[in-house]
Amino acid sequence: MNLSRALLTLGICVIGFCSLVSKTARAADIIYIGDSHSTGGFGEVVDAGLRKIKLASGQSAKVVSLAACGSATSDWLKSRGPVSRCGVRTCDASGECKLSRDGRVDPIMVLLGKEEPKVVVVALGTNMLKARVGDAINDAKAMIEKIKDKGAECVWVGPPQAALSYMPETRFKDFVEKFSLGIEEAGCRYVSSLDKTDRGNINDPMGLHYAKKDAERWGEKVTKELGPLVDAALTAVRPQAPATSEAPVR
Repeated sequence: MNLSRALLTLGICVIGFCSLVSKTARAADIIYIGDSHSTGGFGEVVDAGLRKIKLASGQSAKVVSLAACGSATSDWLKSRGPVSRCGVRTCDASGECKLSRDGRVDPIMVLLGKEEPKVVVVALGTNMLKARVGDAINDAKAMIEKIKDKGAECVWVGPPQAALSYMPETRFKDFVEKFSLGIEEAGCRYVSSLDKTDRGNINDPMGLHYAKKDAERWGEKVTKELGPLVDAALTAVRPQAPATSEAPVR
């Protein structure tokens, strides 16, 4: 092989490699994480709705969804990630979903590094209702900070109404009001579920979960509000700040 042909072959290989890297650099445009609500009908509808969002290129957004029953924000901040024994649902960027009784999912920092999303949709809050609201807000702010440090935008879906047997109405509303305010103050868009759910439709002894059809209706209402917010977040994405390097020693 002569030199010119060798250089031509090398050039083709480099171009092909660069093209491959550019196509695979971002595994997902949107990451969606949640708790038990997101493992069932609600999560199925929200996931499907997010996949219908169009990017500026005209292509559908690539979405990676992960939900762990029983998880709170603090679980997603742990180095091991949430561990669940009551249900895990994961959907990859191609839309293939898996549902298992138990398992572990990656923590938020691993997901951010692996997927490099433009937007993160968080549907967490139900499993923090009986925690101190200050602790719940601090955990949410810690997650939002990690999301923004990676150059991504955030949209948070708040918890649905809970049965009065689970939590008195005044205490519930006080928690959600303070929780939502803390999230918005941290720079994350917030979608309320209070006007999209009816505690009269709760059908489990815990007083937290909705029948599949009611959960799907909740998901449809959330998706309707979520779409424009995610669109706005996608256009607001800023480049990740480069790591600062030390000044050279003279």
